[in-house]
Amino acid sequence: MRNSSELQPAHRIETSLTRVESQVDESMMRQVFYNLASNAFKAMPNGGTLTIALEAQHDGAQIRFEDTGVGFGEEEMKRLFVPFNSSFRNGTGLGLPIVYQIINAHNGTIAVRSHKGMGTTFTIEL
Repeated sequence: MRNSSELQPAHRIETSLTRVESQVDESMMRQVFYNLASNAFKAMPNGGTLTIALEAQHDGAQIRFEDTGVGFGEEEMKRLFVPFNSSFRNGTGLGLPIVYQIINAHNGTIAVRSHKGMGTTFTIEL
């Protein structure tokens, strides 16, 4: 994502990564990370910070994508993983449903915490 056209000069990426081993499909997880990061940049049209964290959690891994973007309201939160529902102009509404399916296929979970105007955090547990 550091070379993506979606990454603007006013965006910052911060990482807190701990080495964790887990059996995952590399290309599928790359798609998850791309979709979450891409959405974060779109949610911060005037700039902001995307923090990506990876740490050991119980017998697996916890991955967090936290942005300082526009956030979601309560009604938007209910439809996040519904196909063809997009919060972004020209969005297909398929990114988050794909993320959900990939995490589910890895027997993982994904949770979302968001407040309108205060950013969003996606937490994946594998």
